Amino acid sequence: MPGLHPRHAARGREDAARFLSLWRGASADEIEHAAADRQTPYYEGDRTPEGDAEQGAFAEVITAALDRLRESERERTASAAQPQEGIDVSTDTTQDKPAKAETRPATEWMKGAAIAHDLIVRQVEAGQDADTIAAKWDQALATYDDATATDAQRQWHAGAEETARDMIQTWREIQRAEAEQTQAARNERQSKTEPEPEAEAG
Repeated sequence: MPGLHPRHAARGREDAARFLSLWRGASADEIEHAAADRQTPYYEGDRTPEGDAEQGAFAEVITAALDRLRESERERTASAAQPQEGIDVSTDTTQDKPAKAETRPATEWMKGAAIAHDLIVRQVEAGQDADTIAAKWDQALATYDDATATDAQRQWHAGAEETARDMIQTWREIQRAEAEQTQAARNERQSKTEPEPEAEAG
């Protein structure tokens, strides 16, 4: 239980926050599947009380985040299904065209964001640091030409670029924090192992 192992529970909550940062912009179903994939190896292996506390705290944070995200998704769906104020709803086909033009860019933006998200998650899992990932994305996005791009391509590029930028910055901050924690732990170990200087006997 998390309450019996507060340090491991805290680590589980930190891991959950990091996990959600990397999956920012994804749907609730995508996050749920990714979280399940992350936890399955532990539960199929050798479990420990400390590990259960860590995984339990991780699951609690993810579950709460999924509840909030699904509620938000339901609200957006309900809002999108309602006619917008000030727009005349009729059977005239000329009224349908602007609505299609408005929904298409959002879909293309989400496609670009989803691809960027999946690729960066794989890059992070492969052990690439933030600077390496950023360099590769700068190179990949450099081929984009706004002057010749269609509206759909612009939206796709915007979704990919914004998502990549946010996720890379989040990963850079996580790496910095982890490096600081590692250095602090190393310093603490060294201070404990090094003998206190003693005055030489005269």
